[in-house]
Amino acid sequence: NDTAPLAIGTTLETALWRAHRYSGAIRLTALGNAGKRGKRCLHLSLVGLDAELEPVAAWIAAAVWADASEALMADMLADVALAGLGYHRSELRGVDVHPEPEIDVRGDLVRATLTSREAMVTHTAVMASGLRHDSHLRAVKPVDAAKAYAWAKAHPDALGTMDRAGFLREMDKIGARFTW
Repeated sequence: NDTAPLAIGTTLETALWRAHRYSGAIRLTALGNAGKRGKRCLHLSLVGLDAELEPVAAWIAAAVWADASEALMADMLADVALAGLGYHRSELRGVDVHPEPEIDVRGDLVRATLTSREAMVTHTAVMASGLRHDSHLRAVKPVDAAKAYAWAKAHPDALGTMDRAGFLREMDKIGARFTW
């Protein structure tokens, strides 16, 4: 949807950009070299009060959906920063930027964030007394995270309804190792 706003807590992603709005900040990462060894990815941040960022967020969302060039986006954000917002420009190693969107599961009993290089899954058990106990699992190596990511892409609704034992059984089937 090319009219989606950039509300606090949301991420917009296109072929060229990943933009995330935090409370008090907007961060953009260029994805042209994401996942590539020896390459760099432009990383831009605007920092300010939420009220100051609100009008800028809509404009940034439009620029992201329009796949603005790196140079144009950097120049426009630098101009916006002249109005009193903090502006930071840096580069990230391409190999450290995930080329595909992360899979984010937020349910009552399961929370998970998976990328092609990292995977973290939290299962919540509700005890008879009503107390809740969280159990955290993390992929042992990036290759294990990549296997879990591929599985989660192929089974988009399964992870949100699985208990810890069921999840570990599925990961064992595909050879993805997790530890707590």
